[in-house]
Amino acid sequence: MRSYRFYRKSTNQPIAGSTFMRGDDLDDIAVLVVDPSQKSEDGQPAKVISLRLVIKLASEHPHGAPLLVKEGSDFLISVTGNVLEASTDLSGLETSIFPEVTTLIYDLERTIDGKRKTIEQDRFTVIPDVAV
Repeated sequence: MRSYRFYRKSTNQPIAGSTFMRGDDLDDIAVLVVDPSQKSEDGQPAKVISLRLVIKLASEHPHGAPLLVKEGSDFLISVTGNVLEASTDLSGLETSIFPEVTTLIYDLERTIDGKRKTIEQDRFTVIPDVAV
């Protein structure tokens, strides 16, 4: 059975339901997937794997335009046996566009051999530097 975590390395807390300060660099967003069907030999992935993170305003979900998409080389991916580890970041510039408390919905997708599947969908909040 496959298991996964989408979390911040620095706090070891899940992204789902979390709160970030506007303008902060979030350079430690990580994904950990343990999948018995994922195999590798000599550190080389047996399958072509890619991740995609799509972020939209919660008020416009599901039909709103993505505010941010991270995919392909935006993620550093390594596979060892049946464990996939990946990381990416949200720069301060990417979060500075929200002038007030903003709730966002994200879809974290994994593609294996051309088949895309959402492995997590949830919300997080970006708040201004000064509490409101």
